[in-house]
Amino acid sequence: MTMRCPSPLVRSMYADGELTPAEAAALEGHLESCAACRARIGALRAERAALRALLATPVTVAVPRFQRPLGAPGLALGVLGALGAGVFASSVWAALAAAVPSGLRWLSPLDPGAVLSLVLSFALFIANEGIAMLTSTIELAAVAALVALLAYAGTAFLKPRAGTAVLLSVLLLVAALPLRSHAFELRRSDGATAVAAGETIDDTLLAVGQTVSIDGDVNGDLLAFARVVTIRGHVAGDVITGGETVDIQGNVGGSVYAAGRGVTIKQIHVGRNLYAAGRDVAVESGVEIIGNATAAGDSVNVDGKVGIDLTAAGNALVVRGEVTRNVNAFGQTITLLAPASVGGNLVAHVTAADNLQIAPGATVRGNVDKQISKGPRGQSTISKYLTVSFYTWQLVRLAAAFLAGVLLLWALPSLRTATLPDAGAGVKAGAIGLVTAIALPVVAFIACITVVGIPLGILSAIVWLLGLYFAKIVVAQMIGRRLFASPHGVPHYAATLLAGLVIVLVAINLPWIGWLIGLALTLLGLGMIVTYVSERSGRTL
Repeated sequence: MTMRCPSPLVRSMYADGELTPAEAAALEGHLESCAACRARIGALRAERAALRALLATPVTVAVPRFQRPLGAPGLALGVLGALGAGVFASSVWAALAAAVPSGLRWLSPLDPGAVLSLVLSFALFIANEGIAMLTSTIELAAVAALVALLAYAGTAFLKPRAGTAVLLSVLLLVAALPLRSHAFELRRSDGATAVAAGETIDDTLLAVGQTVSIDGDVNGDLLAFARVVTIRGHVAGDVITGGETVDIQGNVGGSVYAAGRGVTIKQIHVGRNLYAAGRDVAVESGVEIIGNATAAGDSVNVDGKVGIDLTAAGNALVVRGEVTRNVNAFGQTITLLAPASVGGNLVAHVTAADNLQIAPGATVRGNVDKQISKGPRGQSTISKYLTVSFYTWQLVRLAAAFLAGVLLLWALPSLRTATLPDAGAGVKAGAIGLVTAIALPVVAFIACITVVGIPLGILSAIVWLLGLYFAKIVVAQMIGRRLFASPHGVPHYAATLLAGLVIVLVAINLPWIGWLIGLALTLLGLGMIVTYVSERSGRTL
């Protein structure tokens, strides 16, 4: 009987001389009549000889030059350089800040009103477009899964006895799909979104549109986002709302969280607390808030009743209503008009003693504490660049960024040499950083809309925050390496990082343009980080 061809393992063991004499003799008998096995064993022996010759050849490995760690002279030089940069920056910052006329302060891009409007516009965009983006993504994924399932079913039916198994699997899949939950209701339109008077919604409601009008009853929580939000009905839970104009007139069983350019609360009963922020915030007469009230805006008027404490901040604060306990107020001018009543203490943070006015007929049963603070509009304002606290805080920021950067570069050594070869690469990295800075919070927001996606949303938000923090550190390391570049190499990465961080810290604290430099460096560093992660994963952006 002819012997069957041995397995590849047996042939390999024979080529290496690892078979027993009896097994080797049996295999040699087979080789006499099998040319294919003789050819394979010959190839194995040739491969074995080549490997032995390769391993026997000596290989010269270049040992990298030893880099001394940052010693005492280098550390002293770095500290002196940081102090010198701080002194120089102090004079430059103070001179630039003094060169801006006081009448042009309103041109500052960091004006609180402009920032609030930008935040509200972004929130409205996400609220209007976020659901559509999520719906499109889900529909695309569902179509892809359906096509894949049909393709698999089509090929499986061609196999013997597979049809029954495929049908059973499809039935089980359909049975396992979750039914639509009735604990959350969404109403969205490009125009007006409304809950009519007499209509009752037993679940939490999310209402989005250009205008939102709630005249019926909501037995859960209400989330309303639109350019104009009007709530006249009854809400059993909390109200979370934002828009250009927010007008709340109905009763709320929980707390109210409202933000907008104009926020008006009138003729309602709030079962818990009120939190309102906007350019103009008004709590009109007839409003009863069982808990605390917190309001912030350019102008804040409180004419209703606050059951516990009132905390308010604004340019002009006027109180005509009743506060059961204490009032803690921050403002340019704080006025109590009759028949205002404060059951506890009044603490007024003003820039001048005359800016607190208590009219006849207004009563404060506790103590009145005027705390005079010179704000940015005070006549005796001292430039922050001439204060010790400013530089103390900058040193804390520098130390924290240095420690975080050292840990990052120790954990990821490849980032020590990350660089941008030319201006085109810088523009590309900035564009990638801009897309990442916008996309990650959008993904986090959309993911948090569903309960299942909350972990993904939280993870995306954490990654986004870490990326923003480490972005300037990566750019600082690149700047430090270029600063100390020489034919003899560069110093220890801790030294280059420290030098780069000092330069970045000085740049981002320049008056007026510092925020713009900080934004550019953040986007640039974020793009470099994304590019690094992409290259490490085998992809090229």
